Amino acid sequence: MAFGQVISANTGAGLVAALSSAAITTSSGQLMAIGIDIKSTAQTLASITDTYGNTWIKGPANLTAGSDVLYGYYAQNITGGAGHVITVNIAGGTANLSFVVMTFTGRATSSALDKAATFSLIGTFGTSHAGASATTANASEDLFAFNFSAGATAADTFTAGSGWTIPSGGQNPGNGASYCPSFVEYQAAVAVGTYAGAYTTGNYVQGAGLIMTFNSSSGIPTTGGAGMLMGVG
Repeated sequence: MAFGQVISANTGAGLVAALSSAAITTSSGQLMAIGIDIKSTAQTLASITDTYGNTWIKGPANLTAGSDVLYGYYAQNITGGAGHVITVNIAGGTANLSFVVMTFTGRATSSALDKAATFSLIGTFGTSHAGASATTANASEDLFAFNFSAGATAADTFTAGSGWTIPSGGQNPGNGASYCPSFVEYQAAVAVGTYAGAYTTGNYVQGAGLIMTFNSSSGIPTTGGAGMLMGVG
């Protein structure tokens, strides 16, 4: 699996009702996965929209982690093309938020999601975090994990767990005051088994996150390219 663009934005202490990614070029038939962190329990996710009108499907249950709420969604067998922008919309007012979108090639075009789960260690501080765990049912699945430092009071750094890779530009250090540090990590075309999105942090923090696993098309390993977008509000 290869990654394309990594695009980030940071509004710092600004509060927004919607946040859009920069534009990239995607290909029809790809799968997109998104992890979202809204730094508020009063405001909620209203919708995810994109340039090509794709349908976004809920992955794991929403996770409340301290003063943040995490969301995981995906869009399968997308319609893609140039100028592809993804927008996250908030209901109930404005808030700080961040998100990361990754596009995968070689995933099933229907029933793409195999497993989805969350984990939270709110109240337990440390630098080593177990991550959300899932047991895959099929060969050659791709794994997507989105994690963050709950209760962080400063910028943070992340190190992927064994077997995982944090793509270049996939770490959002945060600032502790208006938005929390977060990042994505992935594994490609894995054997059937149980996987946990483990990671370590540079700071002594609480951990929380989610995992989604995606079926391969025709049971073959992922080939071609993948892209990632990051937005921070």
